[in-house]
Formats: sequence, structure tokens, C-alpha cells
Amino acid sequence: MQLYSLTLQKSTGIQKAIYGNFSGPKAQEIVVSKVKHIELLKINDSNGKLETIASQEVFGIIRSIHSFRFPGNNRDNLVIGSDSGRVVVLGFDGQKNMFVKVHQETYGKTGCRRIVPGQYLACDPKGRAFMISAVEKHKFVYILTRENEKITISSPLEAPKSHTIVFDIVGLDAGYDNAQFAAIESDYGDWQDKDSAVCTGIQTKFLTIYEMDFGLNTVRRQRSDPIHISSHSLLMVPNAPDGPGGVIVLCEDFLHYRGPKNQEMKVPYPKNQGMPADRGAMISSFGFYKQKSSFLYLLQSEYGDLFELSLQFTKDEVHSIRMIYFDTIPVANSLCLMRSKHLFAACEKGNHCFYKYQREETSTNIICTDSSMALEEQIFFKPQKLKHLSLLQELNNFSCISDLKVADLAKEGNPQIYICCAAGNRSTLRVLRHGLEITQLANTNLQAKPLGIWTLKERYEDPVHKYIVISYINKTLVLKIGEKVEQVHDTGLEGTKQTIHVGTLIDDSQIQILTNGYRHIRKNKPPTDYIIDGKVIKGVSNEKQVAFALAGGDVYYFELDTTSVSGNLIEITKDQMDNEIKALELGPIEEGRQRCKFLCVALSDQTIRLLSLEPESCFERGAMQALPSEAESLCMMEMASEQEGQQSFTKQLFLFIGLNNGLLMRTSVDQLSGGLSDTRTRYLGTKPVKCLRITANQQQAMLALSSRSWLCYNNSGRIFMQPLSYDYLDYASAFLAKEFQGIVGTNQSTLRIIMPERFGEIFNQQSLDLTYSPRKMIFHEPSKAIFIIESDNRSYNNIQQKVQEVYQTEELPEQWNQIQAEQYKWASLIRIVDATKLETVNVHQFYENQHACSICYIQFAGYQEQYICVGTVKDLVNEPSRKFSHGFIHTFVYDNKTLKLKHSTQIDEIPYALAAWRGRLLVGAGCNLRVYEMGNQRILKKAEIKNLNSFITSIMVKEDRIYVAEVADSIHLLRYNIRDQTFMELADDILPRYVTASTVLDYHTVIAGDKFENIFVSRVPLDIDEEQEEHPYEYKMKMDQGCMNGAPFKMDQICNFYVGEVITSLQKIALVSTSSEVVVYGTSMGSIAALYPFDNKEDIDFFLHLEMYLRVEHQPLSGRDHMQFRSAYGPCKSIIDGDLCDQFGNMQYNKQRTVAEEFDRTPADIIKKLEDIRNKIL
Repeated sequence: MQLYSLTLQKSTGIQKAIYGNFSGPKAQEIVVSKVKHIELLKINDSNGKLETIASQEVFGIIRSIHSFRFPGNNRDNLVIGSDSGRVVVLGFDGQKNMFVKVHQETYGKTGCRRIVPGQYLACDPKGRAFMISAVEKHKFVYILTRENEKITISSPLEAPKSHTIVFDIVGLDAGYDNAQFAAIESDYGDWQDKDSAVCTGIQTKFLTIYEMDFGLNTVRRQRSDPIHISSHSLLMVPNAPDGPGGVIVLCEDFLHYRGPKNQEMKVPYPKNQGMPADRGAMISSFGFYKQKSSFLYLLQSEYGDLFELSLQFTKDEVHSIRMIYFDTIPVANSLCLMRSKHLFAACEKGNHCFYKYQREETSTNIICTDSSMALEEQIFFKPQKLKHLSLLQELNNFSCISDLKVADLAKEGNPQIYICCAAGNRSTLRVLRHGLEITQLANTNLQAKPLGIWTLKERYEDPVHKYIVISYINKTLVLKIGEKVEQVHDTGLEGTKQTIHVGTLIDDSQIQILTNGYRHIRKNKPPTDYIIDGKVIKGVSNEKQVAFALAGGDVYYFELDTTSVSGNLIEITKDQMDNEIKALELGPIEEGRQRCKFLCVALSDQTIRLLSLEPESCFERGAMQALPSEAESLCMMEMASEQEGQQSFTKQLFLFIGLNNGLLMRTSVDQLSGGLSDTRTRYLGTKPVKCLRITANQQQAMLALSSRSWLCYNNSGRIFMQPLSYDYLDYASAFLAKEFQGIVGTNQSTLRIIMPERFGEIFNQQSLDLTYSPRKMIFHEPSKAIFIIESDNRSYNNIQQKVQEVYQTEELPEQWNQIQAEQYKWASLIRIVDATKLETVNVHQFYENQHACSICYIQFAGYQEQYICVGTVKDLVNEPSRKFSHGFIHTFVYDNKTLKLKHSTQIDEIPYALAAWRGRLLVGAGCNLRVYEMGNQRILKKAEIKNLNSFITSIMVKEDRIYVAEVADSIHLLRYNIRDQTFMELADDILPRYVTASTVLDYHTVIAGDKFENIFVSRVPLDIDEEQEEHPYEYKMKMDQGCMNGAPFKMDQICNFYVGEVITSLQKIALVSTSSEVVVYGTSMGSIAALYPFDNKEDIDFFLHLEMYLRVEHQPLSGRDHMQFRSAYGPCKSIIDGDLCDQFGNMQYNKQRTVAEEFDRTPADIIKKLEDIRNKIL
């Protein structure tokens, strides 16, 4: 088995966000680290929203990231600490539109190790040096220098200290004196010393100042002072002339300022009225912004409350410090304050938020604390609706995906991806569909079903359209676009006949091709009609040329006379083709030319031909291409070529061919010779494909209409082909307005105006807010119902009612229910969602402090009713050891999207896993596997296998085989003996993996992911059934005796691959109705990926060698060796990294050509191969 791993949706959870000027001076950009890749975000000047400028895989785990500006530069650079054992300095190349390595230095072993630096980074505010620290012991300081206009770094200067744990480091502002760094440290001592912290349990934290002496080229520990045990983070205070200097230590419930002259001040935090009594508040993130004459801190607590921190000072002496309650927003991992008065919050749970900062200077009822107060004094406040911030945009964040299921519940022809994501009050159920998000702007009924639709400009150079032309069988309707869309009759267009084509010419005249000729409408002149014998069936035009075809194969060609005042259309030539004409197309006129060189004609003999339009060789036959079916439409247009990579934006002329069998073909056209090459094919739908030119994403794009509408457009130098998440359209045309670029189309007898959005995103989504953290999800496809169990610790069953009781007000932030109960107070429910409307239809609460942990649908043997079984545990305590009162299995009768409790069965273990099997219920109760049958008062236990090695997390059934996944002992294969009502363990894994998700591939094979971020495939020996049937008692005795430390047979590991994120769910399904099945999985960071099984050896050999070449030619940005990264915990085996293969398109063209020559192919052939395999997956 060989698999191809491809990420469909990159991780959306943000680990760290940094504000700076990376692509140019005053650029105001944000770099976000998403563990495995980095992105550059920038505000779009046209709409004021954030958009992604660049996104790059680093093929490593980013542990820390920081920005710095080298003295004399006007741009910021990045320094990254990762699992590569190297520190890497990055700079952004605007021409290549990507981050590039500036310098790389090796300092330690690979991997995220305790004593290998990389966990913490701190930079000198003047950009002269930076410190990189490990969790324990080691710290390195690097001096930044410049050589030949390139930034380089010195050899590392060590500052180690044994038995010392580091909690945070920061670079202090010392002006242009020696650079200083502050660290929160704790010395746990030697275990042989009885007075050490490791023996006494009394821990002490210290604030340690390190000084980098540039003259002596050494690092020394300047001083170390004890600080509060709850100290957890550090803030740098600007030095003169902008500030007093020093450092702020963030502690639980208060902050501690320490000045450069040993000045100390402490300020308590304002307290949220809904905070639990058994815990304080800690600052989880902060934003800092410095101008020439002032600076600003914005601190956020772990409850989401924002505080503005201000210092009143003169020179280097601080007089007072104030903390003012600012606003309440979702809890963020990072806050970025921007010079443009924007705030970006990289949220921990739920969508990331982008706000406009609008501070009210004369606010009343200010809630604040200051340094004159004692720490015991408490100032309480109630969270308020946004007062100083206004939400501008939300960026998708699927982290963390707790469950993922794929099914076509909406009956759309292609499956939807349903994910349960986030946690707590920001939890959501999201439905992802492959395609562009569409906003419907208008929906109007028409008189009848049209036969075509076009839009017209009043003048050729106008940026917007003025008219909509709709054609019927015996008339044409013209609508004027204004404040209202209304019918007009004074445009000069013929309204009593069917229209074949309408267009605007370069002299601001209009051409209307009718069934018996054409009409040329010019301003201040009567229309010119050209009548012919025969029936016109196809017509096309550009700004200077017009052509139409008659039934029987005749083609007429005209050109606009731009040399005279008359502006007439001149008939150049006509010809008769050998076959019936199915489609015509004229391409755009190149800049500096008088005409398009080619007329493309599709014939009924399943061929297309290019006819020359040059005056000396007009209608001379050119290139010909055979088609697999008759053509329905043609579209010729220029788009950015992928063959040149992202380093060149040279336009390439493409010919799109829509076929009757639902296929779309894209062929490259040589603009000099007219040759056709590099043909690519994609299946779009069951209806014939109509192709047309529109404007999307501020440039030319191609819209294809079939049983589903598709858009081919260019984004960041790459061509995307995506479906529209909307009803199919019969006919369509571009629609340009002042505010947007959209599409006008018809569906049956309705007129639709729509606008595509979020270009570059693979999926669009719908979401439903949930109450608590979603745990698991199941489907009932006949009723199109989704069942979700939700559960949260420190929560109440009636959370909204409790919020009202505590705050006594309704003026609270939206979706804010952060009030917390005491520790191990659980709230749970089961929710039924209508999948077609995506709305909640029923909710059942679990009371008595129950935590819902498992669910399954079952049809018990001998019963007609349908049942939903839910496993819960009462009074669960996880720390310091697991405790609980007892578990329950609640059995509900399901009927018409309602639940009725039949009975609840109390058990002595926690039911972590439930599964239906042959009319019985399999229950993973702690370390035991049990079989239950339905009873009148409770479910009845029929069999049990006890004392497996660890908790059962999931149960998978394949015919008579039962695969059991354990939390710390991988996967076991069991078989149930009905006659003896006993279980027999047949096989287990050779490695005790900590399984997080698993699913069965076939009778012998299972795939799973573990908590160390690996995905693996294990296979049972094929002869296991024969061996067990021949010697049943021998193998049962071996199992009972624990032969070979477990089961008598061992599974073979046939695939292994390090993903870099914890896999939380797996499913085998076909994402495309015309393709084979793939394995889809979701991760803790919100990414969605697929594993595609190869079906021929040729593809395996090709992608194996491509991966091998790219490992050498395209070095990872983090400095990590690719093979080592994908083999972090075990050798990478039988899985090809599709994300690395996709980097081929990002390489420089000379490197692309070098790699392609190794395959005896062109770069276009390799890109086509990569496109083909992606299309097979999605």
C-alpha cells in the first residue's frame, strides 16, 4: 500500500501573531505562526479587511517566533526557533512573494527537547542581538551583524545554569548601551541536596537580568531577585526618551513593575464579577504599540477582559501605574495593535477577530486600579458590550476539531464535511463545502425560461455595466441597471427576435447578433441591420471583431472600421466548414495589435480548429485538436501561467473547451504560431459545459456552467478551479457594479445576481453555535439528523440563567457566558440538528453533574424502535487521580427527530466508547469490553473481557471482527464467540501507541493516529483466521497466558507518517462522486487532510522520485531536514508527502526545469500531474 498525503485545508489555529513592516516600509502587516506554516496578512485598502499575502509551509514545528529590525533598515525580519536545532533568520522577498532564508545557524539536536533552545525568543529592541532559550538550563545569545548587505549572526554566546527552569524571557530597552535580557527562572536544585526545592517542594522564582557586553563579547548574569511564585510573563518598558525603562512582571491578580533603579510598584487587576472564587486572574496575552512620543499596552486576562495599562513618569522615574477596564473580547493567544488603529486578536477558540480601535477619551464610569492601592483591595466590574472596539472581520478558525464526519446529508451530489470545533461558549458545528462562498444579492422571477443572458456597458471604457439583455425564443428583453432594475425600450436593440449574442465594441457601439443576421447600434445614428439567408446559430465578438455561424457550416467574419468616421462593420470573408459548427470563439486583442490572430471553431466531428484572421491568410486552417465528445462552448482568455512559477507574471493564452459530456478541457495556445499544447481535463457535471469570460478577484476569470457552476481564476500567481456553492445556473454573464464584481445568471425562470467571495479558500462554510464543548457526533442519514454530545467542566446546565443571576444585567458581550462554576462541576447535553436547515430541533440536558463521553445509534435485535445510546459519567475528577461515582448508559427511543428516555443503566466504569454490532451494544467500560442486549428496565450484560491494558477509547466493527483502540496500548483485534459468549483476542500492535483516532479500512487493515502526531496503518496477518480455526483452544490458551506479552498474533505496520498535529478524527469516504475513496482526517490545529491510495505503479514511482528531488532542491524554511521531520518518532514508510510535492510550483523556473529534466518532462507536465492527483481527491 502506498498513500499520498495532501492537506486540503491548512491549519487555522494561530500560535503567535507579530505586527511589523515585512514587505516594505510602513506596510503594516501581521505574520502569524500556525505551528507548521507561516502566513503574512495585510489590510486590503479597498475594503479595509485582512487578506493573506503569502502562506508557506516550513516542514517543521515552530516553537517560537519574533521580529526585529536591524539598525538602518526600514523593514522587519523574523527569527524562528523550531524543532530543527537551528535558528533561522527570514526576510520577505516582495518579487517572489515569499519568505526567504537570510541566515541559518545550527546550535543543538533536533526535536522539541527540554534542554535544547528554541522554546523562548527575545530580541533587543534596537535589533542588535537576540536570546534563544530552552525550557531548562541552556540559553544562547547571538549578535546580529551585516556583511555585504546581508544580515548574519555571530557564534552563540552561552549563558547556561543547571537545574533551572525558564518561564519567560524578554529583551529590555537599554538604549544603545549593552543589550539586556530578563528571564523568569526557578532553580529546583539537586535531588541530593535536602534543602533544594525538588526535595522540600518549596519553589522560588527569580527575575534574572542578563547583560550582553559587546565590548568583551560575553554574556553575564547581572543580578537575580526573588519574585512572586505566580509570576508567569514579562513586558518590556521603553527607555528614555520614550519611557522610564524597566520590566513589568505579570503575576496572578496583580502586576509588578521593576525600574532600572530598583524602583518597584504593584498594581492589582480589576476583577470580573463572574470570576470563580477558588482562582484568580492571569494575563494570557498582550499587545504593545510604541510611537515616537508615547506607548500603549493592552492586556487580556484569561477570561477575555481587556485592560489598558498606562504609566505616568518623568524621565526614568514612574509616579503611578493605572489599569483601566477597556472591553471584553474572546480569549486570544496573541494581540496585535496596529498603527492604523486596528486590533487583531488571534483567538484561542473560535474565529480570529479583527477590530477597529476607537478609544473614547472622555469616557465616564471608568473602572480602574492603580499603584496606590493595596493588593488586597478589589475593584469589580461587569463585562460590557464593545465600547471602544468595533468588529470588522472574522477569520476562520477550526481549531480544535473534536470530531469530523463526511456525508451527503443535503443530497447535493457531493458530500459535505461536518466538523465540531472550538471549545466552551465559542464551540460550533460547521458544514464545509468545496467551493467559493457566494453572496446572493438579488432573486427575481422572469416571464419564462430564457435562452441566454448578457450584460452591456454604455461605453466600452466604463467600469460598470448599464444593461442586462435576456433572450427568449421570439423576443429580447432589455433591463436597465440603476437604483432599480427596470425594462427599457430605447436602447436600439431588436426586441422582437431571439438574440444569439450581444457585445460592446471599442467605439462605444453595440453589436446584436440575431437569428437572421446582426444589428449594429451606434450613437446618434440609426441602427444598421445585416440580413442573411439562413439561420444564425452561434455568434461571438470582441472589441473590434465579429463572427457568426449559420446552420450548415457557414462562417461570416467582420471587422470594425476604426479608420473612418462611419465606424461600420466591414465583411472581411466567409467560408463553409466541412461539418456543422457547434461553437465559436474570438480571443482578446493583444496590446499593440489591431486584431485577434485566431478564430476558434468547434465542429460536429468532435474537433476544434484555429482559423487565422491575419489579412494575408484569413481563414487559413491552423492547429486542430480532437475531442472526446462534441463541444458545447469555447472561451479564449489570458491568465497568469503556472509554468513560470510565482516569480513571473507573464500572461498565457488559454483555450477552454466545454464538452457535452460534462468535461472541461484547458489548452495552452501559442500566440505566435497558434499551436495547441498542455491539455488538461476535468469533469464538472452531468450537463453540457458552457464557458464564458467574467471578472473576478480584480482580474479576468472563466465561469463554467454545468450541473454545478465552476470558476477558474488567478490568485497570488496560481490558477484555481473551484465550484460555486450555489444553485446551478442555466446561463450567466459578468456583472460589474461600483461596489462589487459579480455574476448575473438565470436558474429556470428566475434571475439571480450573485457575488463570489473569499478567493483562494478551498472550502466555504455554514456554522451553528453550540452551548458546550462538542465531544462526539453521529449521523442518522434517513432523517438527515445530526446528534452531538456536548460537555464542559466548570459550567452550569442553565448557563444563561446563571449569567443573569450573577450580573443582573442584559448588557453583556455577545456570546459571552464566561461565568465559571467550581472545579469538576459538569454540564452536558445531547443536541439534535436538522442537517438540511442547520438548526437545532431538540436538546436534552443531563443533570446531576454528568459528563457525556460517548454516543451511538443502534437497532437492537428483536425491536422495531430506533435507539440512541449515550454514555455518561457522574462526578468525574481527573486530578490528582481519576475518580468518579459511577457511569450510566442512557437509552433513548428516537422518532421523528425527538428523543424519549427509555431507561438509564448504571455501570461501575466510565463508558468511553459505544458501538452497535449485530443488534447488540458493545461498550468500552474503562479497561473492559462488554456486550449488552436490550431489556425492559435496563440493558443486560451478556459477555465481558476484563482488564485490558488501558482505557478503551473507540470500538470499530468489521463483519465478525472487533477492533478496539486503547488510550495507551494501540489497537487490539478481538472476536466474539457467540456459543460460549466470550471474547478472544487475536492480534495486537507491537508498539503501545497512545491512540487518539482510528477507523477500519478493510477486513484486515486499520488506520489510526496517536497523540505524538503520527498516523499509521496496521494490517492483521492474512492467515490469522485459518490458524485460529485449526487450533482454537491452543490460541485461546496462549491469549489467557499472555503469550508474547499480549495476543498470539501481531499486526504489521505497513505505513507511518509524522503529521505534526494531533489527529482527532478519521473517516474513509469518497469526497468526489467520480473518484475513489480516500481517508479524510482532522487535527487539533484545525487542518483537514486526505490520504489517497495509488492505483498504479507508474504514479508511485513518479511521486517517490519527485519527493526525493524536492527534498534536495527545496530545503524547508525552518532548517529541518524533511525526511527527519516526517520520521520524527518512527521511519516514514509508504506515505508520500503531497505538501512537499506541491512546492514544485513555488520554485524558481530554472529549478523547476532542472527537476523536470530528471523525468524527461517539462515543468508543465509535472504541474499537470500534481493537478490531476489533487482533482482525484477533491
